[in-house]
Amino acid sequence: MKSMLPFLLLLLLHFGIIGQQPTQYDSTLAQQLGADEYGMKSCTFVLLTTGDTVINDEKRTQALFSGHMENITRLTEASKLVLAGPMDKKNRTIGEYSSLM
Repeated sequence: MKSMLPFLLLLLLHFGIIGQQPTQYDSTLAQQLGADEYGMKSCTFVLLTTGDTVINDEKRTQALFSGHMENITRLTEASKLVLAGPMDKKNRTIGEYSSLM
């Protein structure tokens, strides 16, 4: 499976490039969407990693997780959160998110 990964990535890249159609810059639309003079919006991409602290108190863990989920909900409702999800615990990357500024 690992040997197929580069092939699949190249295949996706190939179709992504071929599938793009040239478009005209629409300054009115860019302004409506809050984009800059190039039609772009700033975003933040964050990878969360585990630290050395271990919390054994179940109530504390639940309170922290509840606050985490409330923050995700708040960002989503404000149309600021684009992507959120768990990642690979094996490599200490436990989550990621991407948000619009």
